[in-house]
Amino acid sequence: MDKPIKQHLIEILEAFKRYEDRREARIQELETQGRRIVDGGQTSSYGEDGKCDWEITDWRTGEVIASGRGTIEDYDAAGDASDPEHHFFHIDHVSDDDDPLAPPYDVRPTEGVPDSLSRALIEWAENSGTSNEDIAIVLGWSIEKVAEFRKED
Repeated sequence: MDKPIKQHLIEILEAFKRYEDRREARIQELETQGRRIVDGGQTSSYGEDGKCDWEITDWRTGEVIASGRGTIEDYDAAGDASDPEHHFFHIDHVSDDDDPLAPPYDVRPTEGVPDSLSRALIEWAENSGTSNEDIAIVLGWSIEKVAEFRKED
């Protein structure tokens, strides 16, 4: 594989790692403040009745805090009832658009790699369909080393 492309892929993986490290530090900060990181939302398509299935889960443990079928207002009401002290913090809001490390990530340019190829490599490397093994083959790394740089959802 072409050396600049390999080097750029390493830059991408390092940017992923910087982002994940910063995100985890923010999560820990919120948890230290007494916040509970939650996930959830709509889990099915809206039916003809204008309702959908939804759930609220603990992001760390996967524990289902609340679930049901209804409107967005029903979901919001269940969230409020489950969190009267307002300690919940949705995982989607841990990083915001003002975060310089958020996607599209802080990837340094690599000489010989055009911007369009850089974007394609980022998409390839962050795609859940791209295996750690595929990236390891390109870089000549172990699968375990690649896994250290890629987030696990």
